[in-house]
Amino acid sequence: MSISDDMKNRLSNALIDGDAELAEEIAVEALGAGADPVALINDVMIPALTVVGDQFQAGEVSCPS
Repeated sequence: MSISDDMKNRLSNALIDGDAELAEEIAVEALGAGADPVALINDVMIPALTVVGDQFQAGEVSCPS
């Protein structure tokens, strides 16, 4: 089962914003709604983390110490 675009956007934004608690809540909600875990990783999480990697490479964000 696929999840709504709104849920995908919320999860993506939480990951990009570095809000781990919110990302976990949304991921658990999505899985509870029947989302395919592999699709969630491939279609939402990897693209969001790629954005974070690009931002890090450009010096726009840094890793917390």
